[in-house]
Amino acid sequence: MTLASEACTAPIPAAPVVGTRPRDSERGQAMVEFAAVLLPLILVLAGIIQFGFLFSAYVGVSNAAREAGRAGTIYEYDANEGQGQNDLLRCQAILEAAQQSLDVGVPGQFSGTCAAVTGGGDLAIAYPDSGTCTGSSRTGCQLKVTLTFRQPIIVPLVGAFLKTTNDMISLRATVTMVIN
Repeated sequence: MTLASEACTAPIPAAPVVGTRPRDSERGQAMVEFAAVLLPLILVLAGIIQFGFLFSAYVGVSNAAREAGRAGTIYEYDANEGQGQNDLLRCQAILEAAQQSLDVGVPGQFSGTCAAVTGGGDLAIAYPDSGTCTGSSRTGCQLKVTLTFRQPIIVPLVGAFLKTTNDMISLRATVTMVIN
């Protein structure tokens, strides 16, 4: 009978109480884990935003190059002017179309000029088949327009992975069309 009485007096383990706070030694663990995960998460998010800016600017530059090329191909040749003067006027039409097509809401720099008939600065104009293409009006000749746009890098770590100059990345778009 002593066995039965010993079983009744043995201590019963306590059941865990729902809603109790963790021990004081474990209270800061969640905060440390959150801080360890937060920094890489913010860097990834900032990188995604930066690449979104770059992609948006590249789409805008590509569109501006197409618009500029189109403006150059539909330029009406003036028979009263020489080929050099017509090429300069074509350059001005190309530059105006490029500047109007670039999105002013996208931060960056574009500084094209028509200092020469082949453009200048961030604008380059070429006639790739000028050796085989005849006629002063250049009708039927190819026109090659290249635009360069410099986009600022907002996230410094992204600039380490890309070729940048002064925290700016150069985005270049080239289009070749036939002059009408």
